[in-house]
Amino acid sequence: MGQLRQKIASYSPVALDTVIFIYHFEKNECYLELTNQIFSRLDEDEDFRAKPLGELLRVVGQLSDQEQLELIAQLSGRLANKLGSHSQHPTWMEISGLGAEIWKGIDAQEYISREISETGKRQNYAKTI
Repeated sequence: MGQLRQKIASYSPVALDTVIFIYHFEKNECYLELTNQIFSRLDEDEDFRAKPLGELLRVVGQLSDQEQLELIAQLSGRLANKLGSHSQHPTWMEISGLGAEIWKGIDAQEYISREISETGKRQNYAKTI
């Protein structure tokens, strides 16, 4: 078991920040070895990413009615696509580096911080209307 796996083995659940996806997709040299470990584990181990249905329903129950309807729509769309498609979805490892040219020269943490700040500004503006 790799060092990263050993360090996170005792934690449950583990959530991933958006930045890890950006680092993985851009094949960031500083973090590629770590992101490969994480995403290969996700690809290999179904239990690593599985959540009990009761836990998911508890979380969904905390959503507003509108959010629950949006979730149903998204899940229905996914299922329709999955049933209509005979090809298997790519693994995280297969899409590593996808779109790297888009992120070239962009600091992932700065990008995420800016997006969070802009989202907060839009929400505050919407409250004043």
